Amino acid sequence: MLHLLQLEWLKMRHYRPFKVLIILYIVSLLPLLMIISTMDLPEEAGLDSIFMFPDIWLWLGYAGNWSTFFFLGFLAILMTTNEFSYRTARQNIMCGITRTEWLTSKLLFILSVSIFATLVYVILGFLFGFINTDYVVTQRITEQMYYIPRYCLMCFGYMSFAFMLSIWIRRSGLAILAYLTYIFVIEMILRYGLHPRLFGSRDGNRYYPLNAIEDLVHFFDYKRLQLAADSVQSKDFVKVLSGWEAVLFSSVYIGIFIFVSFWLMKRRDL
Repeated sequence: MLHLLQLEWLKMRHYRPFKVLIILYIVSLLPLLMIISTMDLPEEAGLDSIFMFPDIWLWLGYAGNWSTFFFLGFLAILMTTNEFSYRTARQNIMCGITRTEWLTSKLLFILSVSIFATLVYVILGFLFGFINTDYVVTQRITEQMYYIPRYCLMCFGYMSFAFMLSIWIRRSGLAILAYLTYIFVIEMILRYGLHPRLFGSRDGNRYYPLNAIEDLVHFFDYKRLQLAADSVQSKDFVKVLSGWEAVLFSSVYIGIFIFVSFWLMKRRDL
């Protein structure tokens, strides 16, 4: 596996879009966090402590949700579709790498990028937290650190979905268009249009793939939504998955994305 990862790194280290998108991911986190701090949210959201421990893990994670969706998702598409556009995938396989090894190398690289993105998130979280928290104790630092593995899973989820679309479509422009269209249009239609018509209510419309991945680090976590729901005496106010639900369903969907990617790759010509 290390050999496959090294081969992928040799391809990507001089690839300019890779460097640009990684830099954009990093530098966009702070501006997005500043924008979030100006949002008009209910008092229960806790925006007054957005830069402090322990809430920095939630809010920086939500900023990273958007950065990951755009920059790392696009990266997964470009690094995959270029293999088909320049026929390097065919060349690799002709030189002795199996299709399974080729797919594995891509997934290992996507996982590595997800871990790197999470490391950046952790470093910035500690930096902002220590600078802005007036009274730092271990309990405050670690109270919401369960967002860290969920953040990594979120990064891998977005990139796995983008990877699957790239294996299917194989053209960067069309794959990016399909990626954005599904998230902003198709899944919204499925959740708020088709789902209520089929099932008579919106119950369950939170379990669709990209919504489950988004809810891994949602701007208004499940516990705070429950507090807000109690304050307005409305159970319908709670619209996000709980932590364990988001992890479970995201993991299942990621498994499906990977399975479909392997299925497509093994059955299509290069």
